[in-house]
Amino acid sequence: MLLLLGAILYKRSKFQKRVPHFFVLVPLLFLLAPWVHLPIPNFDNLSFSSYTHFEKAGRVDLNTGEQLVGVFNLDCEHCQQLARELVKWELEQQQKLPLYLLFFREGSTSVAQFEALTQSNYPYAFIDTNTFFSLIGEPPPRIYHLINGEIMAYWDEDFIAGLESGGFDRE
Repeated sequence: MLLLLGAILYKRSKFQKRVPHFFVLVPLLFLLAPWVHLPIPNFDNLSFSSYTHFEKAGRVDLNTGEQLVGVFNLDCEHCQQLARELVKWELEQQQKLPLYLLFFREGSTSVAQFEALTQSNYPYAFIDTNTFFSLIGEPPPRIYHLINGEIMAYWDEDFIAGLESGGFDRE
């Protein structure tokens, strides 16, 4: 569309002989302009230190020790499926690394319903819309691996394979 507009403007322009690349430059500028202004997300500088209270766990310091933090939407089917897989994986691997969930509530699903659907029982806290979208990747869910508050890794897909390759076989 922009190229067509550029061609029409070029044909009608008095500057044809003086600016021969007008046809290409104007649409190119329009196409590149949004990329100059849009920030590229950087997940290395995220801090989980403000999340200090989780239901079922009480006070938690995510800046000390090693843990996993999951960012889930209560109504998301992918999130529910991952919670089921994590429960199964933890039982098979005898996983001891703590997992804390940050829930975003968008619809009518409650934590009790989520836990009943997934057979999970993880400590959780609620986050708002802006926080949720700043913590997830493309689609939810996302899992972060933290050591002393520093993000060591995160996964947006292939969670179990990522966890297994991350050296989580603990006794």
